[in-house]
Amino acid sequence: MFPYPHIVAVASVIIALVWAFLPAKKWDPRSKHCYVTGGSAGLGLSLAILLTKKGADVSIVARNEERLQKALEQLESVRQSPNQILRAYSFPLNDAESSAAALEAASKGNDGKCPDAVFLCAGASRPGFFVEEDEASLRRGMDNGYWVQAWSALIGLAFWRRGVDASILAHRSEHKDYLVQRGFFMPKSSEASEDK
Repeated sequence: MFPYPHIVAVASVIIALVWAFLPAKKWDPRSKHCYVTGGSAGLGLSLAILLTKKGADVSIVARNEERLQKALEQLESVRQSPNQILRAYSFPLNDAESSAAALEAASKGNDGKCPDAVFLCAGASRPGFFVEEDEASLRRGMDNGYWVQAWSALIGLAFWRRGVDASILAHRSEHKDYLVQRGFFMPKSSEASEDK
């Protein structure tokens, strides 16, 4: 047993407090390529509008082409610069192949630039009590809420690993909590080391 557990606990609290009050540089999306899944409605559309207002190049992805076109019109109405690239792509994101095709299309549509930021807002949830769920509804919930985002996250990280500097990856869960991971876990290609 460690002889000084209280010292470790106090030190951990002090480090956490110091870290919390360090000045943080705000992330500026201006001129960055932001990829938003679920961008035709709800949280995804609201985020895409905010990013557009802040000067970002925005690629939105969703299944419904009609809603995507209406969403793109909303983005155009808040455009900050004629140089902003605003695009909409219709893809299902429920498997790795479709997610890769969507990200590839968004990169090509943005002068070959892989997204600097990926926001995973696609998916659906159905409120209810867990005890009332059955196998089919649990599988549907995982397919529509988890896998739709997991495939895009996995593919996005694979694109970044090819040598593009990652800026931010944000994930929306069904419970409206957010997981934001800064790109520190993805080294620039010049810093990457190969397993030997």
